[in-house]
Order: sequence, then C-alpha cells, then structure tokens
Amino acid sequence: MVTEDPRSGMRLDPNRPDDPEYITRLLGQVIRLSLDTLATIRSLPVW
Repeated sequence: MVTEDPRSGMRLDPNRPDDPEYITRLLGQVIRLSLDTLATIRSLPVW
C-alpha cells in the first residue's frame, strides 16, 4: 500500500522496483528474528 505523509509530502512505498525480492527477503528476516527471540526467551530461567 502506497501512502503519502500529509505533513512532509513523502511518499511511503514498500515496493522496490530495483529489488523485486525485497519483500520476500524482508519477511524472511522478520520470521528469523521472531524464531531467534522465541529461542532466547525459552532459554531464560524460570522465575
């Protein structure tokens, strides 16, 4: 979804025509970070 900030007039476009795999790679990074965070939380001692 392309949006425009009313104050600055900046156009916010998550699509990158120069890198068609950007969204897929970004999604993979988010999933990896979530799994790493879950593993870290599970390794913490129980209080």
